[in-house]
Amino acid sequence: MKISCIIPCKNEGNTIVDVMESVRNFCDELIVVDGGSTDNTLRILRTAGVKFLQDNGRGKGDGMITGAAAAAGDILVFLDADGSHNPQDIPSLIEPILKNEADLVIGSRIRGGSDEAFSSIENVARMLGGFFLSFAMKKIWKTELTDCLNGFRAIKKEKFSELDLRCMDFVIEEEMVIKLLKNHGRIREIPSHEFVRKSGVSKLKTSQGWKFILYFLKSVLFL
Repeated sequence: MKISCIIPCKNEGNTIVDVMESVRNFCDELIVVDGGSTDNTLRILRTAGVKFLQDNGRGKGDGMITGAAAAAGDILVFLDADGSHNPQDIPSLIEPILKNEADLVIGSRIRGGSDEAFSSIENVARMLGGFFLSFAMKKIWKTELTDCLNGFRAIKKEKFSELDLRCMDFVIEEEMVIKLLKNHGRIREIPSHEFVRKSGVSKLKTSQGWKFILYFLKSVLFL
């Protein structure tokens, strides 16, 4: 099965080259999707000899959907452009899919540790929010998930298409998990260590937390 690595990015010119180089040996295809960068990211991508696309500027979900539509691989691996994910975990991430044991595999910072989780109050709030959402999913859908919002994940392309994902922002990661759980999809986790982002600032603001809560409540009400 062919592997496509998809990296959504926006204003990550200081890290994108290192991230691209670090994943090349772990995939058959590398796709970078730019979400409207205003720094030097686009200039770098144009000279890097890599396949890159531009989405509609509506958020991370937009970038993921755009990249998935263009991917030729059977398995899609998503990772962030800030250097916080460990590409060496990609073989472990795709292994349950290759063995037909899972449709979606997520790298868990709860199981693998995080250098970034406690680096600021905002990061603590985001980590706790993701943990409690995972705990709620565990109670409702009898799953063992610990880190449902981690962007480092692998999924079968055909399954990604079947889910008909609609969220254009970070909520797409929650949407992907909940839609799979509601359709009895198989989700696994692997331990994966998270590093402190190498440059720039997170595009996910703590003030957006209400979006994840609202999506979760809607999903539960319409079981």
